Amino acid sequence: MKFNVTLLLATLLAFLRPVLAWEDSYGPISPGYFSIIIAPSSGSLYVWIMTEGNPKPNASNLKYASCRNFGNEWTSLTSELPWTVDIHPGNMCNTSNEDNLWIKYSNQFLNIPTDSRCAVYRGFLGLTRDVRCIIPERP
Repeated sequence: MKFNVTLLLATLLAFLRPVLAWEDSYGPISPGYFSIIIAPSSGSLYVWIMTEGNPKPNASNLKYASCRNFGNEWTSLTSELPWTVDIHPGNMCNTSNEDNLWIKYSNQFLNIPTDSRCAVYRGFLGLTRDVRCIIPERP
């Protein structure tokens, strides 16, 4: 009897628990989504585009967004995703704040300071402000 109750509870919990497909070093990501991590660098921004197939920050998913013209130019980044990821660096190039930092992907537009899909984290040794956004792969 005890075994049947335990099996029933385990089965119910498996169905009630959200499915988490993978993690990108900042936290869990649901299936069908990817994450973008943006960190300031000298003269550009580091941009990691992480998917379930390439889930950890590494050299193969590292891209750069140019800070030409004081961050007022868009940079298009390609990856294994079906559409390009377009980054407008804005003030993150000059002041490490997120004003005018925007992302375009397919029909999605993210205004980083106000978009609920994005969050700011303390970066390497707490010296930088990194941004993480989670976006559906096929919106």
